[in-house]
Amino acid sequence: MNICFKICYLGTNYYGFQRQKEKISIQGTIEDIFLKVFNIKIRTIGCSRTDAGVHAEEFYLNFHLDDFNVSCLNMKNALNTYLPYDIRVIDVFYVNENFHARYGALKKEYEYKIFNGDIMSPFKYQTYMHFRYELDFNSMNESCKYFEGEHDFRAFMSSNSPRENTTRIIFKSNIYKNNNIITYRVLGNGFLYNMVRIMVGTLIMVGQGKIKPYDIEHIIGSKNRKNAGFISEAKGLCLKKVFYDI
Repeated sequence: MNICFKICYLGTNYYGFQRQKEKISIQGTIEDIFLKVFNIKIRTIGCSRTDAGVHAEEFYLNFHLDDFNVSCLNMKNALNTYLPYDIRVIDVFYVNENFHARYGALKKEYEYKIFNGDIMSPFKYQTYMHFRYELDFNSMNESCKYFEGEHDFRAFMSSNSPRENTTRIIFKSNIYKNNNIITYRVLGNGFLYNMVRIMVGTLIMVGQGKIKPYDIEHIIGSKNRKNAGFISEAKGLCLKKVFYDI
């Protein structure tokens, strides 16, 4: 049987989703709690390898078991009883044996939040990037369209990433402002290592007037990481939604 979990988590206290030796991770925590509760060792497959400090409002993982007689509801309730407060299992359900949480994902939507003002509430500290200096929102808004479409995003990938295929499709790239809060939302068929955070860092550079909106087109074409912006803080990033054909 192939079991799927829909979860959400606050990534502040974790070194990303993927299990790491001697470091606390989302994957490791869930697998360890499952072993503790049901005395069964599982190996989960996550829909994304979120970085340390990145959050997820909707995240899917799946795993295979030969035989398991616990209902989905009881599984969910038992896990939520023992999981730490910052990881919640929203739903548990069975999927086709061929379902793969990572490779089956058709689209992913990320959201990045910036508090653009002098004093940020401590209640926003874990999920917002704080940028004190004035930003030209209109220029940032104009820049977003240059990300849309199918491009080689090598310039927006961390230099230590081993990926060979760096072409991705961005379906939507939009930015919004509500008082001091700037929200960037991007929908794509996949994302490279630190890609969204570098996109945000580049938009901030546009907002500062360091580069022009149309420069983003040239940065993409250059395929050179040095031409793009800085890697924005992990805590402002959240995986909002994952799309499947199931």
